[in-house]
Amino acid sequence: MSTSHLGAYELQHHLASDPASDMWKAFDREHHRFVMLKLLRFDVQRAPHFLPDFLHEAQHVKSLTHPHIASVFDVITLRTQPESPVYAVALVTEYVEDQSLAEYLQATARQGVFLQPVEMVRLLAPLASAIDYMHQKALFMELSTLLLSCWRDIPPSIVQ
Repeated sequence: MSTSHLGAYELQHHLASDPASDMWKAFDREHHRFVMLKLLRFDVQRAPHFLPDFLHEAQHVKSLTHPHIASVFDVITLRTQPESPVYAVALVTEYVEDQSLAEYLQATARQGVFLQPVEMVRLLAPLASAIDYMHQKALFMELSTLLLSCWRDIPPSIVQ
């Protein structure tokens, strides 16, 4: 594994970080498209049976379909070194090219514009719908907190 590639994915630009992962804009050389790669931090992987449990649960996440949730294309696991028990684990999702919520809020604040309640609802309703859908599906599919913890923090910088 090199610093600029992870399997078939060429890391282009670091987008954001949260306690469990780093999000990258990457180029999928096999399918010739940009994707978002959510690379899990190694300390998240220390739980017993993490890898088999994560891979099982990730297959369920790939089946989620919602207009405000990026599609999951792939789940990758690569050894960091030959014969190493340590893996690089990542979710590969659809990349949405748009201004992030953080960028939008910063731009409006710089202009001295403060959002009216109606505008806040317009911005946050799709996000709330997506989070509600994820929670309903997680309960229905009985996913553990292991997988949901990968999505526990949604920084405004990745909300499109």
